Amino acid sequence: MSNHIHAIASEALKYLAETDEDCANAKAHMRGMEYAVKHTASQQTLCAEAKTASERKCVAEDSQAFRDVAAKHVDAIKDYELLAMKRATQLARFEWARSLNANHRQGGGNL
Repeated sequence: MSNHIHAIASEALKYLAETDEDCANAKAHMRGMEYAVKHTASQQTLCAEAKTASERKCVAEDSQAFRDVAAKHVDAIKDYELLAMKRATQLARFEWARSLNANHRQGGGNL
């Protein structure tokens, strides 16, 4: 493997190794916020004074508490997805470098 391709593969693997825990934490936070949204919606529905279930649901989802937790959930999704996409990019870089190395070993020419 040429030095440049080796450096790309090493950099990609290093990034993946260094972000394992961050990615897991971001995913756990996102899932926790999903629970918080459902819990807040249920809590606000119980507190709503509207007569029908659909009216109570509308009142609950229009509450400030629900909007606040929903906004935090959106932020958690964004944080996780951004990290997951960066990790996918690094994985693609690693696979690209690995493929080039395999081609080179099989007589694909100098890289």
